[in-house]
Amino acid sequence: MRTSGSRNRPPASTTTAPPATTPQTTTQGSSKFVVSSRDIRSNSIALTWSRVDGATRYDVYRDGRFSKNAGTANFVTDAGLAPNTSYKFKITATLRSGQRYSNEITVRTSGSNSRPPASTSTQTSAPSSTPTNNSTFTLSRAHATHNQIGLTWNQVPGATRYDVYRDGQFVRNANLSRLVSDSNLRPNTSYRYKITATTPSGPIYSNEITVRTNNAP
Repeated sequence: MRTSGSRNRPPASTTTAPPATTPQTTTQGSSKFVVSSRDIRSNSIALTWSRVDGATRYDVYRDGRFSKNAGTANFVTDAGLAPNTSYKFKITATLRSGQRYSNEITVRTSGSNSRPPASTSTQTSAPSSTPTNNSTFTLSRAHATHNQIGLTWNQVPGATRYDVYRDGQFVRNANLSRLVSDSNLRPNTSYRYKITATTPSGPIYSNEITVRTNNAP
């Protein structure tokens, strides 16, 4: 009699995938960390959260269900959303000792697919030098992968928008977000970044930083 082949199969491996839904209970000693929204658009919401010491990955949950893995970055953009719609978000941090969970926030997308208004300035490239009558605010690297670089900067009082420049050329408008990801970059390549903050009294410019993407996986 032929025996079933299933008896010879190896036991299934332990999955490293996050649970499909947000766990209802927390592990021992799992205090909450803070998540907040940054850049809100008609079809995407950018989230950022405080870092958890020892975290090996962060998982994003939308409306109680797993959305994406953010790796070890402490920010992410959740795209493909519906305009003028509210979503609930929560983050799970995985540590060797267990898991920790963020607070839950509700964020509503904007109601229009239209682009933000263009700057009143006709200039499309960053100035070659910072004007002496304008103070400088601090730009820094948030994370880097083989094709993406994350940037963050301190808030400028009175700023109505922030514009991102790469290698002296305009890349994108970050609105009032102080966190942005520049994507579709080349592996193992250095890029120069600078931010312009628009204020009622005129533009203010960040320092310039150079960030290199990682090697291709």
